[in-house]
Amino acid sequence: MVDGLGSLYGTFKPAARLPPRSAPHLAFVQAYEQGDLADFIRMVQKSLQEEPEMGVVSATTALHRLARGWSSGNGVGAELASATVEVLVLLSHRLADIFRYANSPSSLSGLGELQPRHVAITAWSFATLQRCPALKLRGEHFTALFRPLAEAAVPRIPDFDGQSLGNLLWGCAVTRQVNRRLFFVASRRTRELLASQELGGQNLSNILWSFSQVRLPNHALFQEVARHPQVFDDDTHKVSSQHITNILWAFSRIHGKLGMFRSFFDAGAEAAIPKLGTFKTQELANLLWTFANQTMYHEDLFAAVAEHAKGRIAEFDNFDLSQLLWSFAKVWWRDANLLGEAAQDMLFGPKNRLKRMCAQDLGCVLWAFAMLQWPDDALFQALARAVREQFGTLKPLDIGNVAWALAMSSQMDVSTARMIADHALRQPGDSFGHDFGATAEGWVHVLSGLEEPLSGTVEDREKWEALKARFNAAIFAPLCEKLQRLRRVTEAEGDTAQRMMDMRQELGLVEAWVGDLQLEHLGPEYSELLASRCGLWSPGEWTTGARNALEAFEKTSSQCTSPERMQDGAQRGKSYRVGLHQSKVLAWLSYDLQLRSPGSNAELSEPGQVVSYGRAERDFCPHWQAAEKLLLPLASTSHSRGGHAERVAMLQVFAHALRCAGHSGPGDAELTGDVWLFVSHWPCISCLAVLCQATALARSVRFHLCWD
Repeated sequence: MVDGLGSLYGTFKPAARLPPRSAPHLAFVQAYEQGDLADFIRMVQKSLQEEPEMGVVSATTALHRLARGWSSGNGVGAELASATVEVLVLLSHRLADIFRYANSPSSLSGLGELQPRHVAITAWSFATLQRCPALKLRGEHFTALFRPLAEAAVPRIPDFDGQSLGNLLWGCAVTRQVNRRLFFVASRRTRELLASQELGGQNLSNILWSFSQVRLPNHALFQEVARHPQVFDDDTHKVSSQHITNILWAFSRIHGKLGMFRSFFDAGAEAAIPKLGTFKTQELANLLWTFANQTMYHEDLFAAVAEHAKGRIAEFDNFDLSQLLWSFAKVWWRDANLLGEAAQDMLFGPKNRLKRMCAQDLGCVLWAFAMLQWPDDALFQALARAVREQFGTLKPLDIGNVAWALAMSSQMDVSTARMIADHALRQPGDSFGHDFGATAEGWVHVLSGLEEPLSGTVEDREKWEALKARFNAAIFAPLCEKLQRLRRVTEAEGDTAQRMMDMRQELGLVEAWVGDLQLEHLGPEYSELLASRCGLWSPGEWTTGARNALEAFEKTSSQCTSPERMQDGAQRGKSYRVGLHQSKVLAWLSYDLQLRSPGSNAELSEPGQVVSYGRAERDFCPHWQAAEKLLLPLASTSHSRGGHAERVAMLQVFAHALRCAGHSGPGDAELTGDVWLFVSHWPCISCLAVLCQATALARSVRFHLCWD
């Protein structure tokens, strides 16, 4: 019967309708409250057979009670499921008929006036019923119903309250019935309700969750919500753990790569911390993921979640535990007690996770423990063995992370290395590298992890060389070519505006290509080779003074990344961060430049200073803002890289030059001289692209780049 649902919709043809003889909705309510679900289904079926022209109130009442009955767990058995589907077919045809005629001037008054709640109840009910496995319903079954539903809803959206709007969009998102016009007008109504303080809690979280679930970013909506951090307060609407988590999840899932809502996330964290005792384990994991997905962390929140998760590790299901550990590792947050409990649960816990976890979850757990430098050989051996047993089910996206983690934990044996190499070499040449790693743990980590184990036999060495050759042909060589073209684009003839436009076009091509491959890093070896190909790599005696300056800065600054401070945190038993987060990377900058322009000549000199992450107070300087427009970071990455120390250093150079030139554009000014930049960590591709833009704009300047 379920399989016939779609075909029944397909044969639906509107016909003239007669007014209904009665409205049995009150009888439906009474029957549902007093009888069982089977009796209720028989009553609805009989009413539809006797009165096929049922009104909208009665039809939605029957549908709503059906959804409530099944979602409460009262519906059991194949016979009851079959009868339910038969009733749903009749109700869906009746409601589709009503929705089709709702906007027609000739619609009969006997159909009953269509209200927002009727539309919302229909969407919510079918979405709820779809989540009942026994009914075997799928979203595509509802296409012919949701299309007229959306058409009927659009002109009525201004009359929707928060609850009806939230239920409508939630139903559309769950059933994957996306009408872009409906979601667009719904976003405007959402902003109106938000401005009048009529929206919050469950209703707001439903709306945002729906936009995120169907991948409609609607920047105007999310930006407006972000301007109202009070949505996390209990003053006007009750805000639960689920509401906080779902709101932040929606933001992170659809705008996670932008990292542009930091203050809003801070407000969410502050609201969540005192309520963490009410959070389910799934909500704890999801909450941390919303921050980690943006490589964003809130120190108090991560420490508090770690405390609340301790003693409850066994309660987490497999996916939530892997997500929790991944989130801590993603921002390098290490809590020894929590990790110890998780390690014991993985090895000896009642859920037998090593046997029951899927390969992706095992890979995340393995990566997290390796990333957090956890010293437990027995755990790594068990995880490595479990991952190998399911290696064939790993997605390409996860293989790079697993390869890196196995290498870091000294668990990469020859057989595993061969398996990974064979898998990689089987990929079609035109898609080589795609989805093989979300960040630095992609192809570069596969290569670094496989080099040693594939150094034994002649056959293994041939595999290693084949991997390098394909990586070079598909990824490294094209990237070199694109960045070199970006550097050379301003050498062409033409005025300044035309050359700037050409550079923007080349940068856009780099962005699209890097985003398509999900490449963010190349690792130290290939980054050095890339910098050399672009004429930037310049080690020498000058790096000694730069390195000393960074070491002196690290000893006294909160930007410190020294192992001594991290070890001190471990000895005190506190949560602390390991690794090198982007905000901890430092750059040493020095320059000796000569500016020549029609209006003035000037000497620009900086003997040496340490530059840290962020833009600081310079955001409000017009010359700094002008420099920001000249040196753009790549937008197609997992988080905002506009504040990386390398870019901030280059912004300082160009802002100084623009200030001395007396205007906010490159104009006809010419810079000559030298710029020295030493970084405490190898740069990401975005920062290398920024440096290539700098060399394109200042063609007569010699740039000297080096890093530890």
